[in-house]
Amino acid sequence: MRVLIEAERITDFKNLQQHWSLAPRPACIQVDAAEIDGDRFIDRHAVVGEVVGFQQSAVVLLKVDEHLREIATHVTFHAGHRFDIESIGRLAHDKKLYFVIDAMQSVGVVPLDARAAQASLVAFGCHKGLYVPQGMGALYVRKGLAELQPAYLAVAGLANPPADLVARVDNMQLREDAGRFEIGNFNLPDIHALAASLSSVERLGVEQIYEHVLALGDRLIEHLDRLDVGLVGPRERKHRSHIYVLNLPAQEWVEYLAGENVRVSPERDGIRVSFGFFNTLEDVDLFAAIIARRQAGG
Repeated sequence: MRVLIEAERITDFKNLQQHWSLAPRPACIQVDAAEIDGDRFIDRHAVVGEVVGFQQSAVVLLKVDEHLREIATHVTFHAGHRFDIESIGRLAHDKKLYFVIDAMQSVGVVPLDARAAQASLVAFGCHKGLYVPQGMGALYVRKGLAELQPAYLAVAGLANPPADLVARVDNMQLREDAGRFEIGNFNLPDIHALAASLSSVERLGVEQIYEHVLALGDRLIEHLDRLDVGLVGPRERKHRSHIYVLNLPAQEWVEYLAGENVRVSPERDGIRVSFGFFNTLEDVDLFAAIIARRQAGG
């Protein structure tokens, strides 16, 4: 298996070889690395070793036998870095790769055009930006990819599911649409919740939601600069999303903020803030005031 990692920053790229050299190494996996220059993907490979796995990254190219496929994270969970998936999609198209987008963090918050990105598949859960209880995900499969078959077969994926829901050898024809990847029972409560969520998101508009969370981020960064608190992640709007990690020791701040009715999560030894369409500039101002009060010894 050949794996290509696109580093989030040039510094990540320079440190990849040392990072991977510490991992257990089976004989079947090789690792390549490539740099990013701003928004441009540089198709420059350098074999750095053999590893078992890889960290959360912008792009992963997997080659199993003769089948090459590309997996890209639209927005990273750890620092909210948003990647230019359309340029990555062009790379995949030029190299005749399957292009799989992980939209877990971005769906419902950051605009995503699967056709413009030339995505083969887009996968995401519904409990983040769609505010549905945990337990349901969605998969987009571009038409014309009939050669992509599910690893597991379920009655729900059959073209003609039997009334008794028992699969038989003489009735194994799969559906032609994305439903062929369906497996198990449907989560009906979450489906109803998703319908309500989509109505809200469509009414507000994803572009408007995205602009709103960026404005919240602008205000947050202004406060952080004034409070001399570092930001672990991108500052430029074109690379940002709704997720921000503050360089405040998690062990010292998570419990304190919980006591102030502020919910954050520990990430990269900092605290992770994730905005939604329901947050306001006043929320950000109050959050900054709570940080300032602790800094002042309050």
